[in-house]
Amino acid sequence: MRDLLRGITLGVLLATGILAFVYYTNPQEVIVKEKDYTVEAAVSYLEKQDYEVVKKDPVKPNISQPEDIEETENVEKETENSVEEKEMEYQLVIERGMSSITVAELLYKNGMVDDASKFNDYLEENDFEGIIRVGTYQLNEQMSYEEIAIKITN
Repeated sequence: MRDLLRGITLGVLLATGILAFVYYTNPQEVIVKEKDYTVEAAVSYLEKQDYEVVKKDPVKPNISQPEDIEETENVEKETENSVEEKEMEYQLVIERGMSSITVAELLYKNGMVDDASKFNDYLEENDFEGIIRVGTYQLNEQMSYEEIAIKITN
C-alpha cells in the first residue's frame, strides 16, 4: 500500500512540475476582448432609459428652421410715455428636444437678438445651453443676452 501511495504522490508531483514548466516558459497571450461602443448605441440606450439626449456637433452646422416648431407672431405695443417709440415683444415657445442653436435661430429670426451664433456662443460659454427649460417665455428686444439666458433657464 505504501508503494502505491508513493507512486501516486510521485505522479502528482511530476505532473505539477511539468505543467508549471509549460505555463511559465510559454509566452502568455492575453486576450482581452473590448466591446466597441458607438455613439449610436449609447444614445439608443439612454433613450430607452427615458433620458433626453442633446447631440453637440464640433462643427457648427448651417441650421435651418425646423418645420414643426410653433411660433407666435411678434407683437408690437406702444409705450405709455412715447407714441412714436415702439418696443417689440416676442412669445418664445421652447419645446422638448430643442437645442440652444435652434432657440438662438428663433430669437434671431424674430428680431430679439442681433446674431444667432453670438447668442449661442454666449449660452455655451456661460454653461446655459444644457439647462434651457421647456416652456413659453415673454421676451422683448431691449433684453440683453444675459437677461434672455436667465429667463429661459429658470
